[in-house]
Amino acid sequence: MRECEDKMDKPDYENYTVEDFVSNEYFRYWVLHESEECGKYWQAWLKKYPEKKAMLEEAREIILSQTTKEREEERIWSDVESQVGEEEINEKEIFRVRKPRRSFVKENWKKLIFLLVLFFAGIFYLTQRRMEITVQMGEQKNFIFPDGSEMFLNADSKSYFEVREWSEKRVVHLLGEAFFQMEKGNPFTILTPLGVIKGDGGKFNVYSRHKRLSVDCYQGELTVKSKIHGVTKTIKSGEGVVFTDDLINTYSLNYPNGPSWPKGVFQFEDAPLIYVFKEIERQYAIKIKVAVNLGQLKYTGEFTDMNLKATLDALCEEFDLNYEFYNGNRVIITRK
Repeated sequence: MRECEDKMDKPDYENYTVEDFVSNEYFRYWVLHESEECGKYWQAWLKKYPEKKAMLEEAREIILSQTTKEREEERIWSDVESQVGEEEINEKEIFRVRKPRRSFVKENWKKLIFLLVLFFAGIFYLTQRRMEITVQMGEQKNFIFPDGSEMFLNADSKSYFEVREWSEKRVVHLLGEAFFQMEKGNPFTILTPLGVIKGDGGKFNVYSRHKRLSVDCYQGELTVKSKIHGVTKTIKSGEGVVFTDDLINTYSLNYPNGPSWPKGVFQFEDAPLIYVFKEIERQYAIKIKVAVNLGQLKYTGEFTDMNLKATLDALCEEFDLNYEFYNGNRVIITRK
């Protein structure tokens, strides 16, 4: 596949996240079709960037699980259509030997199809192995686990867990950011591409994006292990920990009652400015191109999800920047 070879030297893949690989057409083609040419390309790419192996495996697992779910849905529809077809054939045979009359099946076939779909969908839901939750940009979503524990997913985030294993092993996979309120009980594990969080109950926020893993604990006690450093930290209520390529830091929370973002308020303290622009992208479902070098610029402050223009005005004014909209939902940031 020549397209795979053409992508080899582009630097974009080096900075890809798991989410980016999942949506990349060339990577998906290799996973789903096992193309020999694509396989050679990705093997060569892994030799060049061996540290990305775990990320590719995570993305491959997500793509395969999505494909399995889609095939199951197609099979269910096929079964329903075949059953309806048999009913119609039988109805025609009856009409040949009996006095014509209006059939219950013929009069109500649409209702029967609907009931059959509901029936099979219910069985699929109750017996499926994996539950997946995806939140698009500009959205947030609340989810309740089988034991009553809750997860509030921030924009542009994904999560899944094994339904039938939940009562014995509470394991949640997370890409992005989520606020958890876990019921006291069996130990739980939150798996992210950047680290692992464990505990047995409590309230906490997990942020795992762009080589940055931060965990804020509002209730209970957690152990957090960084995959980047191989270091494990224990934090308690009112404490947080952050891991980046060159940083390991524990801190006290300024807002110990819970994160503000589920209420539409996004607070930052000494955060890299590029992370702030990324968060604005996710909350307003826009694309921001930063055409200047932001260097080590840090931001302390907050914005809400109510007014995009007011947010950009305040942020750019503070750092002597300009912004301009183009192509509808795109913004470019430049120097004044």
